[in-house]
Amino acid sequence: MFVFPASDQCYDVSVNGADYIGDTRVTETYEPCLPWTQTMDCNDYPSSEAFYLGQSDNKCRNPSGALLQPWCYTYKNGTNCNKRYCDVCNIKAPIDILKNCAALISADSTFCSTSYQRLGCFKSCGLSQVTPPSGTCAPPTIPSDGLLVSTLKSSYRVGERAVIRCTQFTGSTDNVITCTPSGWTNLTKACIDCPYGWVIYGDRCFKYFPFLRNYTAAQSYCALYGSSGVLFEVRDASDQQTIRNYKLLMGSSYYAANFISGRLDSGTGNWLFSDSNAPMSYYNWSSSNGDYNFYKIVLLLDFT
Repeated sequence: MFVFPASDQCYDVSVNGADYIGDTRVTETYEPCLPWTQTMDCNDYPSSEAFYLGQSDNKCRNPSGALLQPWCYTYKNGTNCNKRYCDVCNIKAPIDILKNCAALISADSTFCSTSYQRLGCFKSCGLSQVTPPSGTCAPPTIPSDGLLVSTLKSSYRVGERAVIRCTQFTGSTDNVITCTPSGWTNLTKACIDCPYGWVIYGDRCFKYFPFLRNYTAAQSYCALYGSSGVLFEVRDASDQQTIRNYKLLMGSSYYAANFISGRLDSGTGNWLFSDSNAPMSYYNWSSSNGDYNFYKIVLLLDFT
């Protein structure tokens, strides 16, 4: 692991490079990064940033600034995954990791363009390092139906994000826009209609996915659909009846039981919604439907 002075970095060290949105796809030891969408079941996958990571292919990132600098996963064996830091600011001079690069290149004229091992001969192959992004953005333009809920700044670095909330519905989707070298990512409306294939329900959109997932994977899958992509929150009897009616509409393609948002706080004994941690006020399930998953009790909504 290499950690460099703040003055040498191309990202905001105060957030450990959470703002980095460059294109580096190899680690500081030139190991290729795995796509974020292929590592969602890793034990330490940052599921709260699944939507952001799902759009990042296999590029180095530091979701939520949780580690010291941008990183990526390099190896996966079931749910056990290895990760390594990336030299996204090109501070280190290119080197060869393999010791026999000259022989490898001599034996294969296409080695530097086709071989999986070519990254181990980064210097000898003359491979180029990705140029770090640079620049700033002025404060974003806020749509007429939105409100900036993140901190307003006079200037934003490339990679910084701003959060804009719909003002027409309570609890609706937060929109995240990003400062890029060409300006802010586009956002013309803060309040949007439900996407094709989704069911509108009050100020929420929901969708049933007909495949099996464990609770953690189900949460991560929902998060791929945006910052408000969460397991369905059954807030009252009307919510539960709506889901029951949808089950009848779907018929045999609908599983008998589905995960819903909810967890038991072992410290207080209170039920909270899984993602917002807001207290639950409606309870209508049998005690047998609480199922342990790691350190949480999660809920199955039983339709049988």
